[in-house]
Amino acid sequence: VSGSMCGELPKIREQLKKRLPTLMRLGDTLSIIWFSGREQFGVLLEGEPIAQLTDLARVNAAIDRWLRPQGSTGFVQPLQEATKLISRLKKNAADSTFSLFFLSDGCDNCWSRADILSALRNVSSEIASSTIVEYGYYADRPLLALMAEQSGGTHIFAEHFDKFEPVLEASLQKRSTSSKKRQIGLWENPIGGFVWSIDTSQKELVTYAVEAMPYTENSKVTVPED
Repeated sequence: VSGSMCGELPKIREQLKKRLPTLMRLGDTLSIIWFSGREQFGVLLEGEPIAQLTDLARVNAAIDRWLRPQGSTGFVQPLQEATKLISRLKKNAADSTFSLFFLSDGCDNCWSRADILSALRNVSSEIASSTIVEYGYYADRPLLALMAEQSGGTHIFAEHFDKFEPVLEASLQKRSTSSKKRQIGLWENPIGGFVWSIDTSQKELVTYAVEAMPYTENSKVTVPED
């Protein structure tokens, strides 16, 4: 919710309020973390069963209150909060699977890239899938692409709200069968340092960052079990 989102947040707020009840299925829950700069972040919704709520007034009031432009841009604390949030939700639903949807229209001007990727690795170990959205023409494309690779997710560019709207709705309707991941050894070092898969059901290409295997000349990749 940095200041540069001032023209887009009213549209996103209305989309969330109008479309969430129709996009969520019974048993699904939604959590939203808002963020801008350092120490400017918080949980807007935590584990809300949107499809089962008969009174959405409280949810809509929270969306209107917190999704307001302010501050700068910092990725580390919201990613850390996402890891904590998942831990809290697992206490009551240990067999749940989690997906991450991350949006930014700018460049992190609070933390180093190493700090960002460290926070991302922690939350990536808890999620089944991720969607990293580059919103507009001024976001840090190389970093967001790297975040998608590191989390085994999709990196999507949305130049404006009309392009973003279907991206969010498609992401909310995805279903992952397992949050477990497995490592696969590679016999060759891949070009560019990443490998990819095609999800034919979602019509998506997903990239995965490759890691070196200690004390060998080979490398490995961590992918979802399914």
